[in-house]
Formats: sequence, structure tokens, C-alpha cells
Amino acid sequence: LTGLGKHFLPAMRESQASLREIQAVAAQKDPKPEDLRQLCALRLDRESLGLMEELAHYSPLGRVLRYVRAQRELFPPQAKRRKLPYFLGLYRDYLHMAQDLKSDMTERAVLEPRDLKERHDLLAARVNEVKAERENARMQKMIEKGLYWWAHAYANEDFCVVYPQNHSDFVTEGQRLNHCVGSAGYYERHMKGRYMVFFIRRVSEPEKAYFTAEIDMNAGRILQLYGFGDCSAPREVRTFTEGFARAVLRWQDQERRAG
Repeated sequence: LTGLGKHFLPAMRESQASLREIQAVAAQKDPKPEDLRQLCALRLDRESLGLMEELAHYSPLGRVLRYVRAQRELFPPQAKRRKLPYFLGLYRDYLHMAQDLKSDMTERAVLEPRDLKERHDLLAARVNEVKAERENARMQKMIEKGLYWWAHAYANEDFCVVYPQNHSDFVTEGQRLNHCVGSAGYYERHMKGRYMVFFIRRVSEPEKAYFTAEIDMNAGRILQLYGFGDCSAPREVRTFTEGFARAVLRWQDQERRAG
């Protein structure tokens, strides 16, 4: 039941080991009764024990703790006051990313980088690049298959509608306007074609983020329309976007009839 042999029973009794402590030790490649005694002596909280169990798949628990504590000392004084789970989580996330990027997990320089925070941030940036490349390619395929099968250009003298062409467009829009359209939920709903996102721009500045609209494609109505920091749209922008939402229904009907 515990994943440990009977020779661990004395250590379990002596240390009054909890199930989480036993599970953390059992996750190691070559667990020893002394490992359980040492872990129990630390009296770690439940969150820390869960993280230790994950980290045990990469390295012995004693080594994990020594490394994390040494890295903690490299942080600025204010950051050092954070609790142990923060540092364990940082290390866990780094190791997961290193493994996902197919790093050599047997190399000590990979397993225990000299500056954990620096390496964590570098890998996080690389993981985001890889994800963006994958999602951009995915959206291009969806466009080729007809994501915008109904679409036409839409503009007046002042404003125009820009259709997102890749996943990065969502992220950039969210960053520039300081709102949440860059989150995965908006992107995934857009890809399904029911609740879609469009960028409302000034004709004079078509590359500059201005307002973002989410449209119910079946009802032809605005679900959300926000500018920087989720500010509300002025009347002229809302009127323009409402016209676009109604036009979507006409275009869809025209394309269905033509098809």
C-alpha cells in the first residue's frame, strides 16, 4: 500500500510518519529508512510534502532540500522571506520545463543550475516561444480550413476591423491594452467559431491596438467591447462594432446560399 518494503516499518513507527511523508520517500529511485526519518524530522506542511514527492522523481529528497535552501540564499532579502513551498515550486517548475524541452536530466548543470531563478525564467521564455510557434501553426491551419469562411473587409471613414491571424495576435492585443483577451479561454472559443474576437482599429492607425470585441457569431451581437484596462467604448466605436456584428449574420447567410 505504501510502496515501501517491510524494512521501513521501524522507521515509520519511530517517526510517526504520515501518508504524505511516506509517499514522498517512496517516490525516490532508491529510498532508505533513514530518508523517511530525516524527512519526518523536518515536519513539513502538506503543500511542501506534495512538492517534495514530485521532486523525488528527479533527485533524492535530501539533495533537493540542500539545493533549494542554497538557492534561497541567493535571493534578495525580501524574497528570502517567502515560505519553502515557493522555492520548491520554482524548482519543480524548472525541472518540468527542462524535461519537456528534452534537456539531459542526468547532467548536474541541468539538474542543479547555478542560478535557479535565472534558468527558470530563461526556460519559461523558451517554453512560451515553443507554445506560440505551435499555436500559430495551429491557427493557420484552421484559417486554411475555413475559420473565416464568411469574412469580408469591414470599415468606415474612422474605424476598421482586423481579423486575428495567429495566437500571438491575442497575446499582443492583451498586453497592449492591459486586458485578458490573451488568455487561453478567448483563443479557444475563437477557434471554435462561435464566440470570436476581433480588433477594432482606427483607419489612420490600423497597426495600433484600440478596442477589442468579442462577438456571438450565431446571434450577431457584442458580448464584450473593451479598450485599455477594460475601459468602455465610446458611442461611435460601439455603433461601428454593432454594425459589424449585424454584417456577420448577413455574410454568413450569403455564403450559405452561394454554397
